[in-house]
Amino acid sequence: MKTLLAIKPSLIDVYANDGCSVLEFAAECGHVEAMKLLLAAKPSLIDYHKVDGWTVLHSAADSGNIDVVKLLLANKASLIDARANDGTSALIIAARSGHVDVMRLLLAAKGSLLDVRDNDGCSPLHVAARHRHVEAVKLLMTFKPSLTRVITKDGLSSLDTACQKLTVTGVRCLDTVNRRAQIDVVRCLLGIDPAQPTDKALGIACDSGQEGEDVRAVLEDFRSRRETRLTK
Repeated sequence: MKTLLAIKPSLIDVYANDGCSVLEFAAECGHVEAMKLLLAAKPSLIDYHKVDGWTVLHSAADSGNIDVVKLLLANKASLIDARANDGTSALIIAARSGHVDVMRLLLAAKGSLLDVRDNDGCSPLHVAARHRHVEAVKLLMTFKPSLTRVITKDGLSSLDTACQKLTVTGVRCLDTVNRRAQIDVVRCLLGIDPAQPTDKALGIACDSGQEGEDVRAVLEDFRSRRETRLTK
């Protein structure tokens, strides 16, 4: 890379068809030393964002390389405040991908990221629950248990989103591991906030047909035990 840049320095300004910069490619692949070289040659690369508003920090949070995230924040701490066009922060992206170490680093740098919502009103907890990352859910709850009461613009809690069908690249996730992860997230959310409303979540599970049977059973059992405790 040094040789190429020495021969033709303008290569540093070449972008892929999707708008990805050379710095972003290096970040996605976890090439820290290459990133250092690029930033030394052109520090302003760190300020670039694609048409959708994604910065290199968003890409780093998505790929989950903690050393890359550390390097980026060391070079520009304010990058942590960047939001894409859909309102997503780097923390929301890390939560979506289940990268707990990156989430922990971002929260240590700026705890108020917990209060950032995307354009649909989703919190980091909504996103982690929706994508069934139980460890990410636990981490977020450690920082702010009250996130269970945050409601999206569509009126959904994190428990509600956890009960929804999960679709990835147009294909519903029906495998056993995915269902188990969904149940673990639902149980985790119920355990953290036993008093939270469950009517909508149960309705969502019922509407999910066979895919929602296991979650429906967990919710019904929880409601039954809660009602029994209240009547004693």
